[in-house]
Amino acid sequence: MLWRLDETLAMARSYRAESSDGAPSLCLGTASTLETPIAWDLEDFSPWDKFLWSWQLTGVCVGSHVFAWLRERLALKGVMTTYEAMQQRHGARVTVAGLNIRPHRPRTVSGNPVLFVQIEDETEMIQAVALGDAIWETTSTFLTSPAVAVRGVIERKGTGVMLKIEKAKLLRLQDYRDPDEGLHVMPPVVRTYPGTKLVADMSTVPELSEVRG
Repeated sequence: MLWRLDETLAMARSYRAESSDGAPSLCLGTASTLETPIAWDLEDFSPWDKFLWSWQLTGVCVGSHVFAWLRERLALKGVMTTYEAMQQRHGARVTVAGLNIRPHRPRTVSGNPVLFVQIEDETEMIQAVALGDAIWETTSTFLTSPAVAVRGVIERKGTGVMLKIEKAKLLRLQDYRDPDEGLHVMPPVVRTYPGTKLVADMSTVPELSEVRG
């Protein structure tokens, strides 16, 4: 319908045009007999593209979490789910990937900078923190990337689980879909934080091996 929208609008204008005596022009027939032009011969979007278009237009993932679509290929790269990461022993080094949720750098009593973020995939949401050298190396990534691949160390305290970040890279969702599926739409790339609106640079292709190190 959208592909032939110009024709539909032209028909509507012709139908509504008035003749010199004020009577509506019915040269095209009546409204009940007119058919909306539809480009039936266009190839339909793939399920992946339909999913991305819905996400792009509504701002929410419809039907399933986006990382459910990517899990098989992420697993081949050695990326575990956040739920699996949260089951690991204290001190275990893991690589996870997910949506980059609310990165922020609050003030601390000590005055030392710290960055907190949540990494969300289809299984769970893991709390992560960047300290020391890692905060300077990863802050720009977290402030501009809709999705990230993160390598770090699991830290446990009581029942709490935290991922201490060592490395982080922008994760391009389209790089982890089946290459045979056409990709016609990009995932949302605008992230908004209090007082800041940044757009991710999607032109670079990060190597996941750099994150896994």
